[in-house]
Amino acid sequence: MSKHSIELVDVGKKFFKGSGSNRLRDIIQNYILKRKIESNDFWALENINFHIDKGETLGIIGANGAGKSTLLKIISGVMVPTCGKVEINGTVGGLIELGAGFHSELTGRENIYINGSILGLKEKEISERIDQIINFSGLNSFIDTPIKKYSSGMKVRLGFAIAITIDTDIVLMDEVLSVGDAAFRKRAMHVLETYMKEKAIIFVSHNMDQIKTVCDNCIVLQNGKIVYKGDPQSSVKYYLEEVVNKKTAFISMDVLNPSYLSEARLLDNNGNEAGLFDSNEIIINVKYKFSKNVNKCKIRVRIKSDQTKGFLEEICLFVEDLIVDKTSSNLKIENTFSVGNYSIDIDLLDGNQIIQMNTDILKFKVSENVVNKSYKGIINIPIKQFDNSDELQDSYSIEVNQKNEVYLYTPNEKKDYSLTFYVHRIFDGNYTELLYQKNISVQSNKSQVIAIEANYLSTGKYKITVENPSHTTTEYEYVFDYFNDKHESNGLIFPKHDWC
Repeated sequence: MSKHSIELVDVGKKFFKGSGSNRLRDIIQNYILKRKIESNDFWALENINFHIDKGETLGIIGANGAGKSTLLKIISGVMVPTCGKVEINGTVGGLIELGAGFHSELTGRENIYINGSILGLKEKEISERIDQIINFSGLNSFIDTPIKKYSSGMKVRLGFAIAITIDTDIVLMDEVLSVGDAAFRKRAMHVLETYMKEKAIIFVSHNMDQIKTVCDNCIVLQNGKIVYKGDPQSSVKYYLEEVVNKKTAFISMDVLNPSYLSEARLLDNNGNEAGLFDSNEIIINVKYKFSKNVNKCKIRVRIKSDQTKGFLEEICLFVEDLIVDKTSSNLKIENTFSVGNYSIDIDLLDGNQIIQMNTDILKFKVSENVVNKSYKGIINIPIKQFDNSDELQDSYSIEVNQKNEVYLYTPNEKKDYSLTFYVHRIFDGNYTELLYQKNISVQSNKSQVIAIEANYLSTGKYKITVENPSHTTTEYEYVFDYFNDKHESNGLIFPKHDWC
């Protein structure tokens, strides 16, 4: 084998499902009674061949259960392949599993020293880097708190900071940017694009924009096999067209996890499986199993849109606290989404800790029949328009009332006119996402009130802009903070919904 940073030749990994019995008594009985013994083996990886050189970033994409995490564990030495050869030339670091390499009872600072020692650094060398690690993670206020009290996002931020700061030749990244806020993801992407050019990197992600931005080459895994190799653009195109397209149902193959999502399906109003929606309701049916060791069972559904920018993950997020022994749920969502394509993640949690992530397991499309074509954006936010002739206005103004409605007051003019108003969500000071845009006609000699239902917005900072369509100048701009006491996620919108 040649001196590539990483080279795999004919690698395979076989697991035992565990559905049968391997107790001595049962083996003897099967032999005496001449029972037919069915094989419980399955191949998680088969005939894997590729290599990576220094300065190259290889993307790996595939559906849940395709074998991506198993492959990284073999490369990192956590698992041994059943067959084939693996050659690693250089030190290996990175983040291959949420919380991997952390001791839950120790603090963030203590875990930095442990991770550095595992990678062969002396205490003095770790001390020289520790301020840089802490500052990049943004966990200065929590660095001396035990890891068990960290959220999933905090663990990933610390793990990523360690991976890029402690100098290793090879870096493995598995869904590192799937949690955390937009500002952290943006900073992390910048580091991957610049600082790590001299390393060999394997980058696993379900975010296709990140794959196309970061990677030099890419492979597509399906059912444990490489089904495509190529540049990131062609690999993503193959994956979306040949693997992901028309995913209206999901059936798990995660037989090794004690807590897992077993099934997920998209249904219409009549209970039929569907992927195209022109009705007023979308139903997500999920079935799952939780280990008895899980204390606070939760299920989390994230919906993502192809209209949003690459650094933004979910547009809306729903969480259900589950009662003991519950095994299925239906999530009914009001279909106020705009025309476009959407994907769904479904995660299982113990309190705030992720115990299983299932990314892009369902896909659906909203057709043109369901929406009002007079608006643009991600969601059709309900609005009301009425006269305010008793209180004529000379200029625009905004008020947020106790009914969670945002009132936009328009000025009185001597002739009919029209306006365009926009609702943007603001992130990290200057990064914005358009939620809603609509043209409004205003009658002469009347002030109008445009009432926007803020219940459809998540907690966050917003900007409303008013323009004159005839010359596209900004006539009025208002920035405000909104707190939705029913919903505090990082998602953009909050459609009406019901768990049952």
